[in-house]
Amino acid sequence: MTWVSDGEELGRRFRIYPGIKRLDIGEEIKRRIGSTEANYYMYAYATTGEAEEVEYEFRTLSRKEVDLEEYVVWDPEWEEWRIPTNLKIRIEDFFVDKTWEDVPPTVEEINRISREMEGYVLKEPIVNVTTMEENKILIVFEHPRYTERNCWWRRYGEMPRIVDARYEVFKVLKPDTKLERDVREMLEGCNPLICYRLRWVK
Repeated sequence: MTWVSDGEELGRRFRIYPGIKRLDIGEEIKRRIGSTEANYYMYAYATTGEAEEVEYEFRTLSRKEVDLEEYVVWDPEWEEWRIPTNLKIRIEDFFVDKTWEDVPPTVEEINRISREMEGYVLKEPIVNVTTMEENKILIVFEHPRYTERNCWWRRYGEMPRIVDARYEVFKVLKPDTKLERDVREMLEGCNPLICYRLRWVK
């Protein structure tokens, strides 16, 4: 079982980027849920620990504990353990006036918003229980078994056009901003977001 990009086994040590921050969906979640701040990241990552691979407790919406250790990847630049995921939502101060019982209907509302605004609809949501208990923050993300890709960090007010590459191509393009710009200009001048395909293979 390993992470694979177009047939290339990546193992457990490769860069995972923060992905697409959808400002429009975050604002709509904030408006409907009533939060002070809501962030919506597509094709990004969830942090699981620094000193250890998994330092946080994770549960499903039915409160069943989830073991995510096999999916964890070490990010050498930020020196922390991460899990690639199709979607991560972070809602500040959620548990100041809400409880665990409010989480499932909130996730349902987030999925409704995602459908309306061309976002990603959660299939198997996972909740970070540690941030809930210690910081009153709701962090919910898609189970890594569904991961499709990972993308560079960019903010968008709507869904960008995505161009998928393999990880080796992505590694060459990312450090070279001129080369990246030239490639994007060749792609019909539409300024797409370049990502790399990524999936969990047993």
